[in-house]
Amino acid sequence: MPVTYRKLVWTEHSKMKMRQFGLSTQKLLGILYKPERKEKGIVEGTTAVMKTNKVFFKEKKVSLKNAW
Repeated sequence: MPVTYRKLVWTEHSKMKMRQFGLSTQKLLGILYKPERKEKGIVEGTTAVMKTNKVFFKEKKVSLKNAW
């Protein structure tokens, strides 16, 4: 079954925010089409979609003894 997408128009403000936060078009499309969470938007008739920025890492302590 083919997937049809609605045409999205990016405003200059949204392009500026994408550059500011380092977000790509593909990243935003992924959030739009598969959000982790949906809420009612502030403006009537809108929906807010969100995704958690999951960053998992283990902090490694490097001592001079182990480095050499």
